[in-house]
Amino acid sequence: MQESVKIFLKNLSLRISSFTSSDTDNYLTCKKCSKTFHAKCCNPPLSKKIVERYPWYCNDCKLCFVCKSNVDENKMIICDICDRAFHSDCLTPKLSEVP
Repeated sequence: MQESVKIFLKNLSLRISSFTSSDTDNYLTCKKCSKTFHAKCCNPPLSKKIVERYPWYCNDCKLCFVCKSNVDENKMIICDICDRAFHSDCLTPKLSEVP
C-alpha cells in the first residue's frame, strides 16, 4: 500500500474515533442515496429535530414535497427552516416567479 494511502487511512480512522455520540446524533441521512451530512454543516445549518419529522433528501436528491418530482429545478424553492423543496407552481397560491 502506498504511504500516502496509509497516512490517509490513519487520519480517517483518528477522525472517526474522535466523534462523540452527540456528533453522530446530529447526522442527517438522505432517504434516496443514504449519504450522511452533519446538520450544522449544511448551508444553511439545519435543526435535526425539525428536519427528521419527514423523509430528508440531500441537495443532489431533493424532490418537490408536493409532486415528488425533481424536474424544473429552476422553479424549486427550498425552505431555510425545514429544508423541504417546493416547485413555485406546486404551491397554493402559486408563485409566478422564484423569490
